[in-house]
Amino acid sequence: LTKVPNIPVQFHEVLVYKAISQLYEDERKRDFSAAQYFEQKYQKGLREAKKFARRGNQKGGVVRPYDY
Repeated sequence: LTKVPNIPVQFHEVLVYKAISQLYEDERKRDFSAAQYFEQKYQKGLREAKKFARRGNQKGGVVRPYDY
């Protein structure tokens, strides 16, 4: 319980969407429309998180070619 994943705070809610989606898919609940809704929100948040990770937390910059 002392280890904390290195996930930015703005993406914590995305993990909750996945958990809610899985709960609605459970045999006892079986509300597939709600499960699909939260799965879509999860997938959208996951795409944003991947973009954030690829960009390396940079806000901008210029790539300059060098000739050796």
